[in-house]
Amino acid sequence: MVDNVSLFHSFYDYIFVHLYVYLEWPNGATPRGGRARWVVDRTTSATTPKPASEQTQQSNPPITEETALHVAADVGEGESVIALLNHSAVDATCKDVQGRSPLMRALKQGHADIALALLATQSVTKEVNYQDKTGITALMVACQAGLLPVVDVMLHIPCVDITILTKSGCTALSYAATYGHTRVVQALLGHPNGSDIVNKAYPSALFRACRLGFEDIVQLLLSRDDLDVHADINTLMDAKMIDTPLTIAAEEGHANVVAILVQRPNLFPVNQPARGQCTALAWACEYHDADVVQFLLSLPGIDVNLPDENGHSPLLKATVNGSAGVVAVLLQHPQIQVNRPSHNMNTPLHAAANLRGPAIAELLLAHPSIDKSVVNRENCGPVQVAAKGGNYVTMGVLLANGLPFESVYKGTLLVVAMAPCMTPAAGVALLLRDLPVIVSATTPTPTIVATDKHHYSWTTFLDSSTPIKPEIRLETVQLVLDHPQFKALDRHSVVKELAFAADINGRTALQITDAGTRTFLNEQLFFCGRYELFDGPPIHISSTAVVVNAFDYGMFKQVFDMHAAALDHHLDRDGFAKCSHALGQPSSQTTKGTLGQSDFDVWDKNHNGTLSEVEFMRYCDQAYGGKLKVAMKFMRNADEHAREIHMRRGLTKDDEENAGSPCVLRLLPMASQEAFECHVTQLTLHHDLHMAAYPNVLVMPAADRSLEDIYLKERPNDNQIRSMLQEVATMLGQLHSHDVVHGDVKKLNVLRVDHCMRLIDMDAATPVNHPIGAKFSSGSLPPEMFYKLKSEDEVAQYSSYWQQRNHPEKTKNEADDDDERPRHDPDWWAKVQPRHHWVVKTFHDKDHHLLPYTLVKATPAVDMWAFGVLMYQMYSGVELVPTDRNQDVDDSSIERAATWTPADLATRLQNKVANPVARDLLLKLLAVDPNDRISVHAMLSHAYFEIKQVDSTTKQVLSAIEAKLDTLNDHVVSGFQSMNDRLDLVVELTQDTLKQLGQAKEDLMRGIFQATEVRVPTSFVLLPFNILEKLADDDDVNDVEGALDEAASFIQKGLDMGAKFVKAVKTNKAINVVVKLVTPGAPLYLYLIDEVQGAPVVPPLDKASPPVYPIKIETKSDEYVAFMVTAMPYIQTGFKLLKGVNTVACMAKALGVPSLDADVLQGVQDKIECAKKTSSVFDFGVLQTAVEANDPGAPVHRIRGAALRQLER
Repeated sequence: MVDNVSLFHSFYDYIFVHLYVYLEWPNGATPRGGRARWVVDRTTSATTPKPASEQTQQSNPPITEETALHVAADVGEGESVIALLNHSAVDATCKDVQGRSPLMRALKQGHADIALALLATQSVTKEVNYQDKTGITALMVACQAGLLPVVDVMLHIPCVDITILTKSGCTALSYAATYGHTRVVQALLGHPNGSDIVNKAYPSALFRACRLGFEDIVQLLLSRDDLDVHADINTLMDAKMIDTPLTIAAEEGHANVVAILVQRPNLFPVNQPARGQCTALAWACEYHDADVVQFLLSLPGIDVNLPDENGHSPLLKATVNGSAGVVAVLLQHPQIQVNRPSHNMNTPLHAAANLRGPAIAELLLAHPSIDKSVVNRENCGPVQVAAKGGNYVTMGVLLANGLPFESVYKGTLLVVAMAPCMTPAAGVALLLRDLPVIVSATTPTPTIVATDKHHYSWTTFLDSSTPIKPEIRLETVQLVLDHPQFKALDRHSVVKELAFAADINGRTALQITDAGTRTFLNEQLFFCGRYELFDGPPIHISSTAVVVNAFDYGMFKQVFDMHAAALDHHLDRDGFAKCSHALGQPSSQTTKGTLGQSDFDVWDKNHNGTLSEVEFMRYCDQAYGGKLKVAMKFMRNADEHAREIHMRRGLTKDDEENAGSPCVLRLLPMASQEAFECHVTQLTLHHDLHMAAYPNVLVMPAADRSLEDIYLKERPNDNQIRSMLQEVATMLGQLHSHDVVHGDVKKLNVLRVDHCMRLIDMDAATPVNHPIGAKFSSGSLPPEMFYKLKSEDEVAQYSSYWQQRNHPEKTKNEADDDDERPRHDPDWWAKVQPRHHWVVKTFHDKDHHLLPYTLVKATPAVDMWAFGVLMYQMYSGVELVPTDRNQDVDDSSIERAATWTPADLATRLQNKVANPVARDLLLKLLAVDPNDRISVHAMLSHAYFEIKQVDSTTKQVLSAIEAKLDTLNDHVVSGFQSMNDRLDLVVELTQDTLKQLGQAKEDLMRGIFQATEVRVPTSFVLLPFNILEKLADDDDVNDVEGALDEAASFIQKGLDMGAKFVKAVKTNKAINVVVKLVTPGAPLYLYLIDEVQGAPVVPPLDKASPPVYPIKIETKSDEYVAFMVTAMPYIQTGFKLLKGVNTVACMAKALGVPSLDADVLQGVQDKIECAKKTSSVFDFGVLQTAVEANDPGAPVHRIRGAALRQLER
């Protein structure tokens, strides 16, 4: 017998030759006979002895036990197989390592012709039932391959056994059914032993066909009467552990097979449970078989809610497995129990919440019977289940459909958790659940009020750092503001409360939100979407303008856009400096110094040398709080608005020659004029002030106060007045250097901005030598600006001119193209109409020749007169001529304003202005002839503005005095030191020294207040009688002695009153009894004290012109107690300053007695000197106010040793 190993190698040699031949013949057309002869030859030569070298090469056979016949049968080489079978040495039934014969190898590869050739061999036929190592026979392989001809041949072999089982329990029928070979199945069942195999094996052939969906085979098997449909169950003896053909078909989604099976309800009940107590419907639901579910639900008697062993209904199973299509089909069934829970109380909605996708949750929530409040055994609702699983998209759907939830889950805000997948509907639900405001119904009209009972969901949602898409954030905020719960409330109040709600760090929602949402909120909150107008009345209203303060929230973005690079929309260092300057930062701080550079470097987070818009806006939030305070001037007239803008050109830049400050208040970047005109029609200010008539708007830096307010409310001293006037004069100088006349200089048009004075209201400004007076305040106009109409013809001419004026100009909203008739403005006519035939030389924009007067050309002299009027009022406390609330001269005074003479002005200044230096300057400013008025540059060189330095000698004297004064340590309750007690330290000085000390004290006051014009407090004393009346009585000496004794006793009583007063204050007792110094109804008289001589100042008696001094104080008046309480420190100081001998001598002299008896003199002196107390001179404002509330024509009194500048009755 030929060695099989040698034959194997010979066949492999053939394979190599075959490959070689194939490569030589690309079309594969090699002589088949030649190959066969070659194989035979090689097989024959295998028996020939080989050389030792060749034997050595073949001494190590391959691991495989395959023969040439195995290989030929496997690769389908039919000729080779035949050739080998014809060789007597070949064993046709030899086995490979798996125990497979060449026949099995050929059948496995589907080579039916080779298989038939092998079956023609008797040795092969005898082994037809041979099983390989797994128990598989050749017939099983043929059934698996579906080789019906081969199966037919094998079934006709008498010894064939079709009932053989593999080690896994399969028959040939199992293989045929598994692989869907219907005809093979039919052939097997037609075998005489077919009944023996129909129910044999596990799983059965029917089960296999149902699982794999072979309808024909199922039909074929079901047609047999000997079929046992429960064969599988009987095999396992436990129905709970196995599927039925129906359940497996449903599970696998074979709707047609299911339809075949349910046609035999007696064999396959539709609700019959199988493995896990699951019905066919349950399995179909679990495995996404919508078609099967649809079919099963159409069957009568189907139980759509039948649960499995865990209590899971088909709907719950479909939901758990994410079968949205199946869920949709189930929900259409009328008997579906959408809320049926499992054993652990989880409902389909809980299961849907545990899914990533929201589709099933949306289907369930759309069902009318859904219960949104369900909780499971852990007391968790669907929202909590979704949060636990991190299914935030699904949670969004749940929230949008109103399911209950808590804003915080395990310490995390739901707003933060689901931010990346936020939807507007979910956002609305989250925010309405946790708003920082509530609707209060405690008042008849519901109001919105802030609350601290929230978790900051609102501000977190609006925070741009929360990863919510900006478009989602914006839409959500819009929906919240439009929500029905706020419908009955004032929308602006709702928006304001929410926009300014603070986050946990104190930042407002408006500050931290993204640009788009901020823009929307600004549009809802603010005028033109950026200006938050201050509540309350405007800061200024006139017939032509309204001024309000506001916060500008759009300034920062505007300046960024102005200076950002066009290519990348970023700020470089220079652009940042320009932005800072536009926002009010001095240019030196942002370009020359380190502040701006440091800020730029700090906010350049990525150190690329530029700032993005986000970085710049964050810088502005940090540096400015996200808003800038501004002043908005709404103007009626477009021409004045244009003039304001035009006249500022070149005047608002830093002036290096004038301390680096602009002379007029600059304009800020602002909204467009079109935006103002659009929004102003809907704007209403305090007290229903409709702003549609004021469409022209300017925006400027907000001022601290006007000079008017400073003067009235801060009561500046002389030195402060000078400083402010010098600033105003400097500003005017800059203005005039640009050949511009302001035209309306007054206290209201001077503002303090950043501690500096600035001129405003440039709508009256006029270039030099151009007509001036189109806009005016007549109270500040010089005489040349007035004209007296000489006849009724001129009155008519003047009136006709103004009736042709279309004033104010129509706004775009009021414009009517068909109506070009000029309109008459009553307010303007009231301003310009003749008063006693006097008018201002004003004009409108055309037809100047129709006026009865020649217009005045603008010169700086107009501003200098106005400056003088301003300065006069600040020093005199009264207007030069009375004016109305618009600073226009009233009817009774217009002739005075127009007809001033130098003599009249000199008299007025002499009577009203105590400071001689200021008075001299005023005479030069208020020169009637404009050519005689001082220029602004000459004015700044005037002695009034040039403060001389104290010489060294005076400094030494002042230093010595101050050193002595510093040693005093007694203070009154208020804590001020007594200025006059410091003089007591030098009481032993000689008379000459005392006089020198008086002068030194005046010098000291000058040093302290830097000018002699300061109102220096002056001491006074109260006495129970009028010395001048005593003198007029012309009584004898005894009356004089009695008066002196009465005065001495009263002084002692007054000093005692001081102690009682302090005690009453300390013990909180009533003081009205303490301050009674005289009998009820008796008056007291106030005398000034010569502080150096220590005696009352008594004026000479003048019967022709009775003096207004001393001042009489009525003790029965209601103001008496208040006066005594306020003036107590002064009263005590006055008593203390009295020197007994000097007081007596002075009073005696005043009473007409040159000398008195020495005993009388000494007795009075002793009484006066009997008590000493420490007191001090305080603010003299209370007394001086009472003194000045009298006749304005009284002259100024100078009292020796004092510095009281005005005493007017």
